[in-house]
Amino acid sequence: MVEDEALDLAGVAGCRRDDLVPAGVGEQCQGGAAVVGVGLTAQPAPLWESWRTRSPGMFFEQSQVEIARALETPRPVSAWQNAMVINADGTQGADFNRLVDSHIKASVSEDISSVILMVDTTATGGATFGQLADYIAMISLARIDLDADFGDAGSILRVFAKNAQGAPKRLTNWDHAFLKALYQPDRALLLADKIIDGKPDYMGTFECDYDAVKQTLTSEFTIPRTGGKGVWLFKIDGDKMDGTLTVFPENEIGRRVKVNKVKPDPKKPE
Repeated sequence: MVEDEALDLAGVAGCRRDDLVPAGVGEQCQGGAAVVGVGLTAQPAPLWESWRTRSPGMFFEQSQVEIARALETPRPVSAWQNAMVINADGTQGADFNRLVDSHIKASVSEDISSVILMVDTTATGGATFGQLADYIAMISLARIDLDADFGDAGSILRVFAKNAQGAPKRLTNWDHAFLKALYQPDRALLLADKIIDGKPDYMGTFECDYDAVKQTLTSEFTIPRTGGKGVWLFKIDGDKMDGTLTVFPENEIGRRVKVNKVKPDPKKPE
């Protein structure tokens, strides 16, 4: 079930199912496919050690500090990913080409070559097997900081967070949109909040098409209240964006917004 979920989610994200191959730890990638190994145990430490003994190169050339942080921090699911930095032209190496970098699109990417996961069966709490399978699929396809605070995001990533109460039962639209934006570089994920009493209140997620030439983001969606069509168009100008919402079939401007990228104040605590 875990393997099937990861393969299905890979297809939703926009990458080929053939690019994600369930396999035993230590097996080699062939044809650019990513190897995924999953272990379920009540004693993670001995199993990690046995895997490392069996396949000394499974962590590539990463530092012992990074390895220890990933593997020795107690958590329900530990994950290790090996990735290679790839240029836009498909080449590898230290000379990275960043000529087309922008706030939306980069000219280099990290290609995940192998994913190794360990499930501590004594620490999964009340999570269902479906939640566990979806969580594993999600962290297999993206480089997720498992110690991050996911707040009240509508994501399966919250299932093992400190505020796991009310966590989704399965993968959500937020999860699908996040992976689509990650694997389809000409698309961007836009999370919309409104501010109430100085705090953000989540409103929705929009998948946007990015036009590098016109420097625009466009998102078409169905308006739940009326069933009509809405189209957001954002024009990017450096750290600023001007957006308009056009409502159809009326073909009227429903809203205008102006967005500025604000750098965090280092003097203020986060």
